[in-house]
Amino acid sequence: MADKGKSTIDNLLELPTWTPERRRVAIPRLGIVLLLEELSYDQLCKIRREREPNLHLILAAIKNHPEIRQEAWYHDKMGAPTPVEALGRLLRDGEIARLVRTIDDLNGYGPGSVTVLSDQELEDRAISKALDELGKN
Repeated sequence: MADKGKSTIDNLLELPTWTPERRRVAIPRLGIVLLLEELSYDQLCKIRREREPNLHLILAAIKNHPEIRQEAWYHDKMGAPTPVEALGRLLRDGEIARLVRTIDDLNGYGPGSVTVLSDQELEDRAISKALDELGKN
């Protein structure tokens, strides 16, 4: 039994360190390409408490346009008191919804990110793993 526990721990220790996924998306109407990056769980929890969580989520995920956080853009050009309000003025509701879905996919909330295994699939995996272990010895 101890070997089984050790094997599980070894497998967990061998998992790669977290590196945020990135995805490029285009907004044709605006002629811009955004580089969106996966956010940490702590960031997501904090954003959920904001007044406009979808806009805060988009703002936090955009990595290639730092000017959207600069007063020259959001205040002087867009006439908004905050970057979040400027994004709300710039983007259409459908664009916001699509960007949020893309960010959700990056953060593992999309279909297929976690799959449920049947009892047969679990048994097949266990047998395969046992055979691999026997082959090593």
